[in-house]
Amino acid sequence: MGRLDCVITQNVDGLHQRAGSQQVIEIHGNAGRIKCAGCHASYLTREILDDLIRQELPACRRCGGVLKPDVVLFGETIPTEALNHALKKIRSADLLLAVGTSLEVYPAASFPETAKKSGAKVISINAERTDWDDSYDHRVYGNAAEILPRIVQAVKLSV
Repeated sequence: MGRLDCVITQNVDGLHQRAGSQQVIEIHGNAGRIKCAGCHASYLTREILDDLIRQELPACRRCGGVLKPDVVLFGETIPTEALNHALKKIRSADLLLAVGTSLEVYPAASFPETAKKSGAKVISINAERTDWDDSYDHRVYGNAAEILPRIVQAVKLSV
């Protein structure tokens, strides 16, 4: 319907892309990719699966460096490019849907506040209450898989 600009996610499973979302900002990376710690070359996990099976520690085909899943591991920083892209989208949004998150992990926990300071409305869709509920403009409690299709249907009827 042309209403959703992007999805910003902490998930690393590629679910949003498989569900059909076109513009996905993965602030914690994607487990479907492998990245070189040296030259930052990127591979699809399935491309190096044979190497993973044969070797204990597969090497980058470009520089010979160590490969690791393209996800943010404990103690690592979120990639600056992904974070800046997410913040740019949030600051220009007129509505932010915070779906299925307790917002306990930063910097994502700051996204609703950033959106509100930029003039956006913020709606929380969660199965249960969170510590942040009082800061939202609207709250909807329930299963997101049931609620989101109802919202889409209501938007279709209002257009």
